[in-house]
Amino acid sequence: MGATAVKRDRPIRPRPRGRAQLIGRLLILVLTGLTQATTLAAPNEEIRKETELVRASGQTSDKSLDILVADAVPEIYEHRRFSRLWSDLDRVETLIRAIRASAADGLRPDHYHLARIEQLPTAYSRGEAAPIDSANAIDDILLTDSLARLVLDLQFGKMNHSDAAARMAAIEQVLMARDFSAALAALTPANTEYRSLRSALAEYRRIAAAGGWPEVPAGPTIRPGDSDPRISLLVERLVASGDLSGWHSANDYDPTLQVAIRRFQSRHGLAVDAVIGPATLRALNVTVAARIDQIRVNLERLRWQRGPQPDPLVLVNIPAFEAQLIRDGAVEKTHRVIVGALKTPTPTFESELKYVVLNPTWTVPRSIASDELLPAIKADRGYLERFGYQVLDPSGGVTDPTDIDWDTLNRNNFAYSLVQQPGPANQLGRIKFMMPNEYAVFMHDTPGINLFSRASRTFSHGCIRVENPVAMATALMRNTDGGGELLESRIASGSTQTVFLAEPVAIRIIYRTVASNDGPDVRFFDDVYGLDNEVLAALDADR
Repeated sequence: MGATAVKRDRPIRPRPRGRAQLIGRLLILVLTGLTQATTLAAPNEEIRKETELVRASGQTSDKSLDILVADAVPEIYEHRRFSRLWSDLDRVETLIRAIRASAADGLRPDHYHLARIEQLPTAYSRGEAAPIDSANAIDDILLTDSLARLVLDLQFGKMNHSDAAARMAAIEQVLMARDFSAALAALTPANTEYRSLRSALAEYRRIAAAGGWPEVPAGPTIRPGDSDPRISLLVERLVASGDLSGWHSANDYDPTLQVAIRRFQSRHGLAVDAVIGPATLRALNVTVAARIDQIRVNLERLRWQRGPQPDPLVLVNIPAFEAQLIRDGAVEKTHRVIVGALKTPTPTFESELKYVVLNPTWTVPRSIASDELLPAIKADRGYLERFGYQVLDPSGGVTDPTDIDWDTLNRNNFAYSLVQQPGPANQLGRIKFMMPNEYAVFMHDTPGINLFSRASRTFSHGCIRVENPVAMATALMRNTDGGGELLESRIASGSTQTVFLAEPVAIRIIYRTVASNDGPDVRFFDDVYGLDNEVLAALDADR
């Protein structure tokens, strides 16, 4: 259950130890750059003047140009005693190619001064560069600014407001690289998920260039065996997205087309029933342009998650309503989950699963007790006993509920605590999984197993309800004394017990509305918390 959570769609902060090690390594790179800078040529006065203008105003003397990384660019030139950084035509052309290629990562090449710097190679030769004057001092700064912005966007994500030390060190590392092209290529995440979404972006852009897919008009639900005049359009739509191969000209909803619809439904987080109702029709009619933007948004989210993936790992994807146990790089188990409702969303964070509680009690958060349970208690005085609740007074003592005048209580004066005892009605079910986090969110069992049959499962107060949690616990505790096969018998005892895992297991709660299915065959999910638009707006903003 848990306390009310807040919406969040930002880069997950690394665990403190790893963050300290990362910043330490990055600072070493900056210091190395400072040391090397002392061997550079005498300061160039034109570059110095333009750099000072950037520091003061965020612009050079050419007021038509805004500097994108105005906090970093002056430091870069100061580290190098205002020396020229771009005298090599090969490096300029390599940067231009990298900027153009950023479109494949869902970024906008025009956000990196591309139109201006595409004109620059003619001003360079493969030998000596032209002497510095005010105009090419500005060009030098623009090239550096373009590189800095590209490095930060690819390394951390456009929405990631990393600290200054990490930002500077990332830029310095590319500037100092002996193999400039390789350093630029290494900026994007190297994981399979990112490569798959990158391939999917290229494929959906190909579909868009070929004309996209048709809209299937609204109408009655189409069920297996039905005939419908929209079938030909439906076939065209499924062929365009690769869910159906070949052409089917009849108006009958035959088994071949049903298989294609089931595949489509599975890829879009829908009930896989071959019934073409409102939800399936709505997903079919999302435009290819919207799917392209959805992939771009999730490439950005993947850039927030740097570093190697822990192993083993429990990965909970909120829009997919699923938790995966990943071990040895492969998905070992997948569980359907229920996540927070729109008003009490499940947050994204990273932690470690450390222990499980068998037959847990549930201390009801005050907001739930006063807003949801109190009206039920007033309507039914047997409610507390029937569902196994104890009532505690403000000092923590157990109170007889029949001694309380419930009709005088409301959300403002409710001073009691409600604790649900273990049992079949307990809202946490038979087991809960604990991982420290600032939101008081955990995973747990639930007596409401009927909700797992729903395609969309946003019903909790922020915590994550897991289908078949005993199977998950058994897999997590296979090396834990008292775990594994003994788990069921310990639960059957009815007593509340805490069992620590032999080793903590990393857990990540993520929000991704597109997930890889290996290659361009990806799965799309509804943006249940409405967070995609903010990320898309940031990707399309020119700063």
